[in-house]
Amino acid sequence: MDIGIVGHVITTKKTVNIPDVSQSSHYSDFVDQIQEYQNKSVLAAPIMSGKDMVAAMIAVNKIGAPHFTKQDEETLLKYLNYVNLILRVFHLSYRHNCETRRGQVLLWSASKVSQILRDTPDGRVSDYTVDFDFTHQDLYRSESIHCCVQLCIHTSTHTI
Repeated sequence: MDIGIVGHVITTKKTVNIPDVSQSSHYSDFVDQIQEYQNKSVLAAPIMSGKDMVAAMIAVNKIGAPHFTKQDEETLLKYLNYVNLILRVFHLSYRHNCETRRGQVLLWSASKVSQILRDTPDGRVSDYTVDFDFTHQDLYRSESIHCCVQLCIHTSTHTI
């Protein structure tokens, strides 16, 4: 991902303001040829989450002026602060959902173990292994979770 100006921004994690892209050593006309659109000036900045790069934002060809100014750069960076805040909230929400799903899996696992204990005469199980696949409707399709529970109950005190 080190091709072009955006690749340079992603690699260096630094904002760039290029008044004339044809004079930049990082410029690649690959995208211009595909879009049949000529980039003249570029203002690009990394979007970070902490120290991690998550995206890059690029503005091209300022309207009403030949290139972007230092003030444009400062304005863009102010807006990126809001973007970073939104990303943090989204990430916290995502982590909360993951932990909620994990809790659902654990509750379901405990339910299965309890069911096995109820169905076992006198609660005596020796080296009994239960394998099951768990896919809950709240989980994404790619988040099927495989669980394995081994029960070693030797007395009626139910040591698990």
